Amino acid sequence: MVKGRQKLSASDNDMTLKEHVSVCMITCNGSSYITKQVDSILGQLHSEDELIVCDDCSEDKTVSLIGSYHDPRIKLVENPIRLGVKKNIEKSIDHAKNRFVFLADQDDIWEPDKVERILHVFHRHQNISLVMSNGKVINDRDEEVKEFFVEFSSPVQPGFIRAIKNIVKNIYTGAAIAFRREMARYILPIPADVPMHDMWIGILNDMYGKTYYLDEPLIRYRRHSGNLTSGRHSSMRQILRWRLVLIRRLVERAIALAGRGGRSWPI
Repeated sequence: MVKGRQKLSASDNDMTLKEHVSVCMITCNGSSYITKQVDSILGQLHSEDELIVCDDCSEDKTVSLIGSYHDPRIKLVENPIRLGVKKNIEKSIDHAKNRFVFLADQDDIWEPDKVERILHVFHRHQNISLVMSNGKVINDRDEEVKEFFVEFSSPVQPGFIRAIKNIVKNIYTGAAIAFRREMARYILPIPADVPMHDMWIGILNDMYGKTYYLDEPLIRYRRHSGNLTSGRHSSMRQILRWRLVLIRRLVERAIALAGRGGRSWPI
C-alpha cells in the first residue's frame, strides 16, 4: 500500500497535497541498491506523481528489477546508447511533467518524510525555486559513517554571493536537490563539459532563482567504491580547467537567456 504524504497542519492549507511531483533518477548497473531506493521513494508518492528512471545501458539486472514493480507511477526510459551522467540527467528532467522535480541517485535511501518536508518549504516560501536538504552518509552495509554530508551557514543566501562561492567550491549535491519545473528553462541543456550536473543546476539557480538550504537529513547518502563520489580527487590543474570551462558556459547561457528574454524567478 502506498503511504502518501501526510497533512502538515490546518494552517498549512491543503495546497501542498495537491502539488504533483516528478522524481528523476538515472541508473547504470545499479542492481545492488536500486530496490531499497525505489521502495523509499514510492512510499511517498501519490498516484499523480511519477518516478522517471532513465537507464544508461545497464548490463546487470537494473532494468528487470525496475520492471518488476509493475507500478504505473514508474516511467522507465532505456537509452539505446550510453549518454553519460550529465546528458542522462538532462534527459530525465526533460521527461518530467509535474511542477516539482526531485533528483535521486540510484543507490541512496530517502527518509520517509523527504517529499513532505521539501514541499512544505516550497509551499511556505513561494519565492524559493530550489530546495537542498542535508543527509546522513552511509556505507554499502547501510551503516551511518557521517551525521551530515554538508554544513549550511544559513537557510537563504544572496544569489550572486552563493554563485561565486559555488564556482570556487561546490556545495550542491544532486541527490538532495528539488526544484520547480519552471527552472528547467534555465538549466537545460546541460553542457557536456561542465564539471558536474548538480554544480551547474545549483549555480544557475543562484543566478536566476533562490535556494533554500533545509538543514534536515532527508536522505541516506551512500558512499561506496562504485559510485561517483567515493572520495576520488582531481588534480589542481584539472580543477582550474573545469572552473574556466564552467565560467565560460555560464556566460554563454546568460547571453542566450538574455537574448530570449530570460528573467529571474519568479517568471
